[in-house]
Amino acid sequence: MTTPKLEAAQQRLARLLEQKKALEAKISREQGMLRERERKARTRRLIEYGGLVAIAGLDQEDKGIVLGLLLEGARRLPVDAKTRQHWKVLGDRELEVRARQAAAQAARVGQDIAYPPATAERPAAETSSAYLDGTGHTSGEAAAEGTSGPLDDGSAAPVPASQV
Repeated sequence: MTTPKLEAAQQRLARLLEQKKALEAKISREQGMLRERERKARTRRLIEYGGLVAIAGLDQEDKGIVLGLLLEGARRLPVDAKTRQHWKVLGDRELEVRARQAAAQAARVGQDIAYPPATAERPAAETSSAYLDGTGHTSGEAAAEGTSGPLDDGSAAPVPASQV
């Protein structure tokens, strides 16, 4: 025999258990959506980096060579601020050139954006291994031509294409 007080408590317990179950389901959905967003962000980042490898003209190289290049660059990145800044300027300049060319092409064609060849508006001197790995600079000086403004270490940085 149940008393009205006991019956009310059991009903309240049942409601609370339902609410708990609903909240757990909501948490599970939210966690799933978060994992999905994180997975998509990671996939996008990996695709973007793959595009950068292609822009550099390394997409046809052996994976070991590309990884070795990246490992060497990563090894130098935290210790050589001048080379790091130089690489950033080179990369930003190339991305800017490509963005301008893509916008111009889209305006002309009015269709999807297609990227130009990897060598467009990129001087050959900037693609030499001595220049790219930082050994082209002696005595802490930047390249003699096309430099402007001091870097953190007091040396000059190449002028971005947008300022030429």
